Amino acid sequence: MNDKRRKTQKELASKAKVGNEVSENATRGLESFEAIGATENLAETEHMMEEVLDEENLEEALNKVLENKGAAGVDGMTVDKLPAYLKENWKRIHQELLEGRYAPRAVRRVEIEKATGGMRQLGIPCAIDRLIQTALQQVFQEAINSQDS
Repeated sequence: MNDKRRKTQKELASKAKVGNEVSENATRGLESFEAIGATENLAETEHMMEEVLDEENLEEALNKVLENKGAAGVDGMTVDKLPAYLKENWKRIHQELLEGRYAPRAVRRVEIEKATGGMRQLGIPCAIDRLIQTALQQVFQEAINSQDS
């Protein structure tokens, strides 16, 4: 990771925390990542999105999504088709993300059998949403790791 990105991650980490409050996300086993302070600063949000959309971060996220493979989401697109899709649609998606207009697609629901018997629900996001989720997760994780250092 380059020095500029590392410095930015430390700045983000100083303004963020991982919460452990009981919430809908907590009851589902998810941690919340929230800005400290009464209101969120728009400039900080835009800066964080620039980190998410950093070419190096996106390349790393794309490689992870391609390595993980996985089933297609509701749009039917498999991850091997993702690079071609990005070539045609990235400008629009990038702009939607910067403007806060991007909306993830619905998650495809499937049931899988548990080893102990019974069934469990599994949600499968679309490949493009997996890419964006991975890019976001990497920035958040880096911020958390920088805070711990």
